[in-house]
Amino acid sequence: MKKSVSVLVILFLFKNTLSAQDINAHQWKHRLLIVLSANKNTKLLQEQIAIFNQNETGLEERKLLIYLATPREYALYHPKKMEWKPGAALYNNYQSRETEIALVLIGLDGGIKHRTYRLTPALEIFTIIDGMPMRKSEINRNQN
Repeated sequence: MKKSVSVLVILFLFKNTLSAQDINAHQWKHRLLIVLSANKNTKLLQEQIAIFNQNETGLEERKLLIYLATPREYALYHPKKMEWKPGAALYNNYQSRETEIALVLIGLDGGIKHRTYRLTPALEIFTIIDGMPMRKSEINRNQN
């Protein structure tokens, strides 16, 4: 009995840290935008996803990956189909207050660069990213 309880505890802990490991794997490769919502079917989350769907090229140009997270599951954004996985770590690690939606922008270095608690236009997100020193360097390299 003790052995099976120990295995269940280990599996539970692994499940909740899996998404945190996913995030760390992106450092220096991708900027991340974590969109937090109490439920994957909220109107604001669906509107934010629609904004992303209309701006795929801008997301790619800025090496921006988007994770959607609720208190019970998370998904890596994809314009066609998202696969939701069980896990609370992303939501628990980045949700700082109860709101219908929150966006947390993480830079290439893994640090939090911006946080907002409202529906956010793509242009606003892109402007914040384009003002970052590493993004400015990328733009300069691409122009030469």
